Amino acid sequence: MKNMSTVERIVRVAIGVVVIGWGLFAKSWWGALGLVPLLTGIIGWCGLYQVMGKCCPFSKKDENKKEDKSKS
Repeated sequence: MKNMSTVERIVRVAIGVVVIGWGLFAKSWWGALGLVPLLTGIIGWCGLYQVMGKCCPFSKKDENKKEDKSKS
């Protein structure tokens, strides 16, 4: 189950690519840390969100809109 919004996925992939690029440029293994946001952005699932209880990419505002539609 995916637990990230599309915008968050795009941002994570971009950050991952930048960090990996920096690591290659600087010839540092620290660039390997960019794999974490890159991979979580690609698959759309973050294990840390699972632990913290974030189960879906919808905000409270989106949930309120769904409730209003179901009441109509």
